[in-house]
Amino acid sequence: MAADFDNRSPNSVENSNKKKSILSTIWALIGSLAWNGLVFFVIALMGCTGGNALAITSFNQGVENSNLHQNDKTIADYTKAIELDPKSAEAYYNRGNAYADLNQYDKAITDYTKATELEPKAAVAYNNRGIAYRELKKFDKAITDFTRAIELDPKYANAYYNRGLAYGQLKQFDKAIADFTRAIELDPKFANAYIGRGVAYGQLKQFDKAIADFTRAIELDPKFANAYYNRGNAYGELKQIDMAIADYTKAIELNPNYANAYYNRGKAYGELKQFDKAIADWTKAIELDPKDSVAYNNRGKAYLKVGKKKEAEADFAKAKMLKGN
Repeated sequence: MAADFDNRSPNSVENSNKKKSILSTIWALIGSLAWNGLVFFVIALMGCTGGNALAITSFNQGVENSNLHQNDKTIADYTKAIELDPKSAEAYYNRGNAYADLNQYDKAITDYTKATELEPKAAVAYNNRGIAYRELKKFDKAITDFTRAIELDPKYANAYYNRGLAYGQLKQFDKAIADFTRAIELDPKFANAYIGRGVAYGQLKQFDKAIADFTRAIELDPKFANAYYNRGNAYGELKQIDMAIADYTKAIELNPNYANAYYNRGKAYGELKQFDKAIADWTKAIELDPKDSVAYNNRGKAYLKVGKKKEAEADFAKAKMLKGN
């Protein structure tokens, strides 16, 4: 029976494939947040300080290294540019992006803050600082920054989208839906915004609306693994198990390392009493995420269903150990 198999622990919506959610399945928003990259938001900044040629050279080297994703060199170049031209808002902003790429969010926030002090109307700096706050789970500060970005640029689709994500983290799903909807109005091809709104609908158990949004995201990006994965979740909630399995399978084809897709497909097979297939999927999920105690526990229950008591006991012991850690 379906009730024999455990759901994962509840938590808030996350964009990462490794996080849990408040639903019985694991919802995934996107692979990455809507950061804004390199920007030259004050065209005359470098020239207005006397046209410091060395500063400009260091700045341009930073741009080049950023394009090559050489973050350490990028930081060094922008640091040199800042030393030579302390009023370069762009240099602070772009160095902040490099720190963010290295997950050094406190340093990124410091640089984005300096950029906003030097250029108070730089909406992109508020947007990216908001994302850094969100990564640090400071959701109220993130919402404040996204709101400021929107005030500065009312047509800023990414800022609406990111604020929607933050509202989702706070379980304010109606507000999240409103922001994702506005992002879609501003950019009708914004596939991630459809995913975000679909997940919010899912959290409100409006699964038909969720499926419609995930389907639209797939139409916009047929290789969007998360869209198939999330639509599979919605089909699963509606007990359309075969449809769910088809979507999880497509997500796995597009992303063979998608641990949660294996996990949820295993759960779907379990509900159909196809325990050998469930075991195979949970085994793959464990290979990809060896600390997944719920996958061990469910595989143990499936082993019991097929009469493999020794294997089941080993999985239960492993699940207990992982939970204890």
